[in-house]
Amino acid sequence: MNKLITISFLIWSLPLFSQNTIDTIDWKQKGTRNIVKTNPLVPIWGAIPLTSEWRLLYEMPFSHNQSFQIGASYLGKSPILKLAEDSMMGPGIEFVVKGFRLQGGYKFYFTSFRNYKQEPFNYIPLGFYVSPHISYSTATFTTRAASVRNVYIQGTHYNINFLLGYQYYSLMFDNLVVDLFMGFGWKENYWEENINGVTRSSTLNTVNTNYYGSNFKFSLGFNMGFRF
Repeated sequence: MNKLITISFLIWSLPLFSQNTIDTIDWKQKGTRNIVKTNPLVPIWGAIPLTSEWRLLYEMPFSHNQSFQIGASYLGKSPILKLAEDSMMGPGIEFVVKGFRLQGGYKFYFTSFRNYKQEPFNYIPLGFYVSPHISYSTATFTTRAASVRNVYIQGTHYNINFLLGYQYYSLMFDNLVVDLFMGFGWKENYWEENINGVTRSSTLNTVNTNYYGSNFKFSLGFNMGFRF
């Protein structure tokens, strides 16, 4: 974990060494646009298994080919867990899932931001890019009855990634921007259980010997949103 924190600090420090103040001022005067994004599929299956993720991302340009993206998500109960709850569990069994996710990345575009509509103050980050990316997620799982006795399990996902992506502007829907990405990285998935205030490592950590339990991280996904 200490190594991950150190690497994360180095990644977040990249903007301090790559930023050109004069260049930034020039492009702000030309009028860059910010972008708000989400993913319409992650409410079905979120960052942690059996969660539903309600994601909001915000991309802010800083120069003619660089931007900073931050995001926050609320994690709740996945519809898949809800379906299992209704079909397989006994009467009165109701799962309670609560958590959050924080993420951020610094995006280096291969080309300068473009103005497809040739309108004033309408430059937006588009094209191929690379991005160091960090994500932290945590969620607790319990039932209504168990929560009264302070019994729950908690899953935590922490990962750092190097992403290659392509962001494009939709010509069919005005203002719509789509961001496709894939990449590799390092992850740490950890589960613990709490029983009456006593926290210990969960047995889930010992059975996760496949890809989920490894430190290798593969990312493939998309986000979409609107410029403003």
